[in-house]
Amino acid sequence: MRDLNRIVTLQTTQDKSEAGVYRAIKVWPNGLENHPYVNPIDTRPRMDQLIEWSSQNQLTLHPVVYAADLHLRFVSIHPFIDGNGRTAILLMNFALAQSGYPVINVQPNHEERYTYMDRLEQALSGNKFSKS
Repeated sequence: MRDLNRIVTLQTTQDKSEAGVYRAIKVWPNGLENHPYVNPIDTRPRMDQLIEWSSQNQLTLHPVVYAADLHLRFVSIHPFIDGNGRTAILLMNFALAQSGYPVINVQPNHEERYTYMDRLEQALSGNKFSKS
């Protein structure tokens, strides 16, 4: 996961030394300062738990459910300064492709990104959402 983040951020991050390195600062979703992501000190243990969860569930969950859960669990940790969304989408798409499913293209335009972020926020808070 760190290598994936390094690849997706090496050319876009201002400080190249941050590419693929777990963050050491608190971060939160844009506009949701009252709901920070995982505390930096808890990032490594939570990533270890994610890897363990992945090992235990990759072959037991339906591939689409596994890929979506992997994506959501990764994004909820938000382990890096930059590129968490891109890294999560790559993880999800690798999981889908390994099981013979097509990859998902999350459009980078403003409207689609807003919808994507809204759905992630709803999923993180445990809310069901409509297909609209």
